[in-house]
Amino acid sequence: MNSVKSYSIMIIILISSSISLSQPANNILKGKIIDVKTGEPLIGVNVYVNNSTTGTTTNKNGLYEMMLSDGRYEIVASIIGFETDSKFINIKNKIERRLDFALKEKTYELKQVSVEGEFSQEWYKMLKLFKTYFLGQNEFSTLCKIKNEKDIYFLGNYDSVFTIHSYRPLTISNIALGYLMECTLAKFEIDTKNMISSYSIKTRFTDLIRSGSIAGKDWIANRRSAYIGSLRHFLYSAITKNELKDFEVALVKQTNYNEKGIRVYSRDEIFTWSDEQTDYLLSFKGLLRVRYKFSNNCAWIEIDGNDSYVNGNGYLLNPMSVLQYGTWAYSGMAMLLPLDYISI
Repeated sequence: MNSVKSYSIMIIILISSSISLSQPANNILKGKIIDVKTGEPLIGVNVYVNNSTTGTTTNKNGLYEMMLSDGRYEIVASIIGFETDSKFINIKNKIERRLDFALKEKTYELKQVSVEGEFSQEWYKMLKLFKTYFLGQNEFSTLCKIKNEKDIYFLGNYDSVFTIHSYRPLTISNIALGYLMECTLAKFEIDTKNMISSYSIKTRFTDLIRSGSIAGKDWIANRRSAYIGSLRHFLYSAITKNELKDFEVALVKQTNYNEKGIRVYSRDEIFTWSDEQTDYLLSFKGLLRVRYKFSNNCAWIEIDGNDSYVNGNGYLLNPMSVLQYGTWAYSGMAMLLPLDYISI
C-alpha cells in the first residue's frame, strides 16, 4: 500500500466540465430561476460553471446570462435556503441556449452534535478529520482555511461512518494559490473503519485580491506547483502530446512502489477514441501507476465499474468511475485549480 500516513484510499468525486480554453466565449447561455413551490423568481442566485471562475447572479426578475466558449459544462444554481441544483449542457457554434431552474426550499436535519448551543468534543473530532480529508495533506493545506466552520454539522458515528453537511456553502480561503472558493457539499462521507472518503462538491472560484499579509505570496509559482505532476497534468500531457516522457507509467496489480508491472509509453495504450470523437476513453485493466519523473511521489488510478471519458483539457468527465490512491488522493481543496486555469 502507499506510504501516506493514516489514510490509504480516497474516492474523489468532483463533477467536471469540458471547457475549450483556447476558444473565444461566443455562445450565450441564459435562463430564469424560480421557486418551485411559488413560481416566483429568485433574486441573487449564483449561477456558475462548476469548478471554475466563470459565473454570474440572477437579477430582480430571476434572469441570468453568461458567455461561454464551445464545450460541455455543468451549470450550477445555488442560493442560501434552497437546494443546489445543476445540469449538464453541450454548447457550440455561436448559439444562444436557454437553461432554466426551479429550486426547492432546503430543509435541515437538526441533529447537530452540540451541547446547550456549544460544540461538543465529538464535533471537534469530526471537524478535524473532515478537514484532513477535505483540505488535503500537502504543503498548501495549512494555508487553506474554512471561514465558516460553524455552519458544518455531522450525522452518524465517528467510529464507523459519518456524513458532513453545512447550513450554507462553505467559504474557503486558499492564500497559497490565491483563490476564494465557495463549496456546496452535495455529498461527503467518511468511513473511518475502512479509511475511505467519498464526496461530490460544487465549487465556484474567485481570485483573491493581493493585500496585507498575502501581498507577497507567489500565486503564479504556487499554482504551477499544484499543477505539475497532478492527475490533470498527466492526462493533458498524454492526450495532447501522445507521449509520456515526463512520467513513468506502468500497469500493475497492487499499490506497491516496487512492482515492476508493464510499462506504458503512449496515450494509445490507455486511451481509445470516444464515439463523439471529441473526448477520449480512459480504458485499461488493473491499476495504472504514475510517477512524475522529477518527483519521488507515486499515484495509482483504477477504473471502478465504467470506463471514464476525458476531455481535451485533461478533465475526467465522470470522476465517479475512477479511484485514486497515493499522492493524488491527498491533494484536497488545497491543491485544486479551476477548470479555466492555464499553466504557463
